[in-house]
Amino acid sequence: RHMENAGYIGLSYQMALHRQMAVIANNIANANSTAFKAERPLFETVPVRQQGRLYEFVQDNGIVRSLNTGRLLETDNPLDIAINGRGFLTVETPAGARYTRNGALRMSEEGRLVTADGYPVLDDRGQPIILDPTQGKPTIAEDGTISTPLGPVGRLGVVQFENEQRMRKVSTALYATEEEPKPVTDPEIRQGMIEDSNVEPVLEMTEMIEVSRSYQAAQRLIETEHERERKAIERLARIS
Repeated sequence: RHMENAGYIGLSYQMALHRQMAVIANNIANANSTAFKAERPLFETVPVRQQGRLYEFVQDNGIVRSLNTGRLLETDNPLDIAINGRGFLTVETPAGARYTRNGALRMSEEGRLVTADGYPVLDDRGQPIILDPTQGKPTIAEDGTISTPLGPVGRLGVVQFENEQRMRKVSTALYATEEEPKPVTDPEIRQGMIEDSNVEPVLEMTEMIEVSRSYQAAQRLIETEHERERKAIERLARIS
């Protein structure tokens, strides 16, 4: 029974490492995705007592994402914006309000300010923002106010949440939550810029190597326990 549990412990560790490797691979794949946030699996040790012995297994307890702001990259596109610091843009989707930091925006055929996926960006009153291309090049102030040479046309609805870790990712940089949004009263909006991914590829590659080595060590542990169990069975067979 002890040998079996040792094998199960090694297997649970391998499953956790497999999960960790998948998350690292996803981080690396999105190292150049606008506003992508690096993620880490959250593991928990689960103690189990059997026949007077205490065993500790590994349990996957969810995902934690880095909330650090990525680098701000210049694009010279007047409809691109980056949020420096906390805050999310509010967008309208068929499934309801969603939130993003991906400020690669454009104008739809109807003149609405929309995301790259075509979702309307909402203002601070929860309404779509309508632009008239004949009114000239829009300017976006640091507080999110959008203006044309004829005057203001709206203000971006920048919001924040008490617990951003609870937000569910529904696409690369689009999130949903049941928490009530709170307006950011003093956002730092940068026009003509977008937020890069906050993934650090060198650190991710280093961690990938460490996880690979740990996985191999766990595999050796399992193989050693299997070999011990095989020899024990052979001895019992000879005695009987």
